[in-house]
Amino acid sequence: MIFESPRKLEWLLKNCRVPLTHKIKVAAILQVGKLLLDHGIEPARFLRNLDLPPTLLLDPEAWIDRKLSFRIAEEASRATAERFAGLHVTELSKFEQYAEWGCGILRARNVQDALMFATHQVGLMCSGIRVGIDRTEDEVHVWVNYDGDLGADPLQHVESN
Repeated sequence: MIFESPRKLEWLLKNCRVPLTHKIKVAAILQVGKLLLDHGIEPARFLRNLDLPPTLLLDPEAWIDRKLSFRIAEEASRATAERFAGLHVTELSKFEQYAEWGCGILRARNVQDALMFATHQVGLMCSGIRVGIDRTEDEVHVWVNYDGDLGADPLQHVESN
């Protein structure tokens, strides 16, 4: 949706009766289960301890609240005593698990096209996040901005990206 003025968007957000929540696909945290298993922790029990359904990680196409995703990642890091759990989750992941988004990255002709696709199509995986690329002659910087209340520390999510 395109808004002709920031003032109109601000008014809509302030007066909207439905709470604005940001979502993320389960595919983004799918391998948390594997990380837990690698540390001798049963994923279903881990999820139940967080008062979540033990089947939460079974549908990669399902959308969950972003705050919940951050909480799961943060708690998985704590439970496994892995400071860089987000990085390990990414190492366990395959681009194909990210469906259209991951396959689009894999189809790219080069790294630049892959980064452009990933940043411009991030909405296929999550909402409330902006990703961009700043390029200089010698370096490329990928940046991430989260909109709204995070609810939990996004460190593991940032590291996994």
